[in-house]
Amino acid sequence: MLLNEKGFFDCNPQALKMFGISSKEEFIKLSPPEVSPPNQLDGKNSFESSNEKIFTAYQQGINRFDWIHRRSNGEDFPSEVLLSAFNLGSEQVLQATVRDISDRKLAEKQLIEAKEHAEEMNHLKIVSFQI
Repeated sequence: MLLNEKGFFDCNPQALKMFGISSKEEFIKLSPPEVSPPNQLDGKNSFESSNEKIFTAYQQGINRFDWIHRRSNGEDFPSEVLLSAFNLGSEQVLQATVRDISDRKLAEKQLIEAKEHAEEMNHLKIVSFQI
């Protein structure tokens, strides 16, 4: 996706598919907070937080972060975002590369749960052995 200070102005077909939006014309009417829930997992307002992330990308040339996005059907999904600043003619714009990381987050959750279960089972074995 490409965006400037006014919002999105271009996107590829994969972005439309990921967000469940039928046309580029419909997509470019949106701004980054409009494809996000009202608040992020850290409790911060998506509008304010997205402006901070965009400002950082313009200032540093790049910004990578995790974000919660929202599809047009209302489903939230975790994503990894890379904002890269570059000049397009005389205008500085951002390329937003968004990767849906739902599968990765699910795998991380399952690994944590498996580790906690193993630790619990190990603790039970130690307790029962001591009795």
